[in-house]
Amino acid sequence: MDTRTDIPARHGPMIVVVGLGPIGAGVGAALAERGERVFGIDPDAARASDWASQTGMPVAGGLDDGPDRESVDLVVVAVRTADQVRSVLDDLPVGEGTVFVLTTLAVTDASALARSPHRIVEAPVSGGARAARDGALTMFLHAREPLAPAAQRFVEGVTGKVFPFGSPGLPAVAKLANNTLAGYNAFALAGMADVAAGAGLDRATFHAVVSASSGQSWMGDHFAEFQPDLLFKDVALLQRDIGELPVIHVTGAGGENEIADARRRLAAT
Repeated sequence: MDTRTDIPARHGPMIVVVGLGPIGAGVGAALAERGERVFGIDPDAARASDWASQTGMPVAGGLDDGPDRESVDLVVVAVRTADQVRSVLDDLPVGEGTVFVLTTLAVTDASALARSPHRIVEAPVSGGARAARDGALTMFLHAREPLAPAAQRFVEGVTGKVFPFGSPGLPAVAKLANNTLAGYNAFALAGMADVAAGAGLDRATFHAVVSASSGQSWMGDHFAEFQPDLLFKDVALLQRDIGELPVIHVTGAGGENEIADARRRLAAT
């Protein structure tokens, strides 16, 4: 089925969103709601059709069926894997437009983007589908050159917070290390809930205590709803580059010194 529709008569840059999964679909919908000209690309016909129905924006199954390259100002890549990112970049003719890669990549794969002939902006995001739809993503950003006005407008339209970095690969480090910390928090919460339950305190009460006390964390507040497959995919990407992750001990005579040393290192930065 051909899911392409006529492009609405809107003004401003043409933005092509490649990949209409939770992040790409939300970003595209948020931009469309702001009055931007958006064109969606996704080989999944059902997903593309649903997005077109929700947004009124045109869609196609591949870049070859998308708008003319001369009319495109920005390309937003929101696919799932590094191989898919490479495939998209191989299919894109090199031009003057900016290419935002929102896909979370391993550090080595993200660093390799710097060698692309395209005008790449490394921009992994955090916040999930809801933040994407609300234009409230957190973006970890590295651009090889200052952003053009259309690119800056895109960033402002889809983010609530932006962390700029001066070197390629650092956005990936930030995103992966943060999500790996969230993984540690998830395991710690589950383990301490077991300890509390073994001592007679029910898990629901323990969780309520944690949410209002010093053990509180984002993971604790969202423990029942986070997507473990996505979180631990990021953990695996970080581990692929750095090897074994730190083993955390909370007992032993050296624990207080370790925390004091960590505080000093943080304060020195």
